[in-house]
Amino acid sequence: MINIIRAVVLFSLTVFAVVLLFSLNVLLLVSSNWLNISLNDYVYFISILILFVTVGALTSIFLSKSIVKLFLNVRIMNSPETANELRLFSTVKRLSDSVGIKMPQIVIYNGHDINAFATGFRRDRALLAVSQQLLNVMTQDEMEGVVGHEISHIENGDMLTLALMQGVVNCIVYLPANGVRFGIKKIFSQHRAYYVVIYYFIVTLTQLSFGWIASLLVMWFSRQREFHADLCGAKIAGHESMLRALECLQACKNNTVSQSLILNYDNLFRNSLYQLFISHPSLSARITALRNLS
Repeated sequence: MINIIRAVVLFSLTVFAVVLLFSLNVLLLVSSNWLNISLNDYVYFISILILFVTVGALTSIFLSKSIVKLFLNVRIMNSPETANELRLFSTVKRLSDSVGIKMPQIVIYNGHDINAFATGFRRDRALLAVSQQLLNVMTQDEMEGVVGHEISHIENGDMLTLALMQGVVNCIVYLPANGVRFGIKKIFSQHRAYYVVIYYFIVTLTQLSFGWIASLLVMWFSRQREFHADLCGAKIAGHESMLRALECLQACKNNTVSQSLILNYDNLFRNSLYQLFISHPSLSARITALRNLS
């Protein structure tokens, strides 16, 4: 219940931010005499816009399981076939039961990365994808930390909350651009030869600018949920297991040949503004945060 309340509050605050921006947009247009359509029509347009992007976000998370199965060419684990798969199956079952959620469907995909992720519209119908390389490399303690982290995402409904937030925040991109559209139409109405070029240039620039700003909010929220999932994963699987899992991921990443100086943002951009544009905090930051809790 607490997690549901947290998600509703966060979503409500995001909607409030969009409504506030919408109100300021209307006031600007009205005060400048740029609003050449009725206010009711404008409100109707914005309502349809918010509904459209929200439904789009919900549809994407609703289809996420099917998309994973289609594009990753996964193998559904109906029953364990190897010792490693048995370890994974029993770990997922035990940790799911410990937090009171239905065991997620487990799929395994081939890949050289050591990775796991969860997705799904509902926490009792979630999907947990695990790379074959993770099964081959990680010890039991490390695997428990990874599974605990993903179970935390499922329990807290992070996938749905992030999808809703992304959908509503997308409205922020269109509101200013729509206001600019009325302004351009008012200013250049007597210069039709320049209108089309100026319209598409300025509106596109406005959408890109506010899209960039909106992405910062979504990325910040995603990073906070990763830190929180580490904390909850430590409570579910044990602090040492969670810490060992992160250290294993970092060690494997440092030993991977493909991680060149340019690609290894975890070290190169650790203290730079680049961290604002990524959905996951660096492994070193996550390890430090978890150690500080011990």
